[in-house]
Amino acid sequence: NAEMAAELGAEKLVLPLLDGRPSDGNIEANIAEYASLNAIARECGIVLAVENVVCLYGDPLAHLACLNDKYENIAFTYDSKMAQFHGWVSDTFDEKRAWLISDIDAEPMDWSRLRSLRPGEGRIDFDYVFAKLKSVGYDEHITLESTSVSEDGAIQFDKLNRSLDYIHSMC
Repeated sequence: NAEMAAELGAEKLVLPLLDGRPSDGNIEANIAEYASLNAIARECGIVLAVENVVCLYGDPLAHLACLNDKYENIAFTYDSKMAQFHGWVSDTFDEKRAWLISDIDAEPMDWSRLRSLRPGEGRIDFDYVFAKLKSVGYDEHITLESTSVSEDGAIQFDKLNRSLDYIHSMC
């Protein structure tokens, strides 16, 4: 993946190191594996950014803090949907990171409703999120994860454009 990303001209590759329900059952192994994955990415000239994702056994922020303590100059990608799933959107704005924006309509840890919605259609307080981004001087990338393809394969440009317009209105 790192070689392909480099060939495509990408500068960053997102790594969901803590992937879903079983992810943090063996968190020490996941954290240890980061070093070899990061070395591969660096050889390809790619920044490997660890994404916060849902965890079953522990606190994703604690896992990310452990990674941050263990690895110098580690990069992170922040996924607002995953933060909301664990109920800690407001706890994550103490330093600059790369940001992923999506929404969710679920109470914290409600596995049955873990699906992406377009920004503004769920429970995340994006007024707060974007105010915090501005307050820390964040001026880098924002990525939209948006399923905008209908079952017949047609691209739903209207839905995609509404999401982009919403984000643009917040910036």
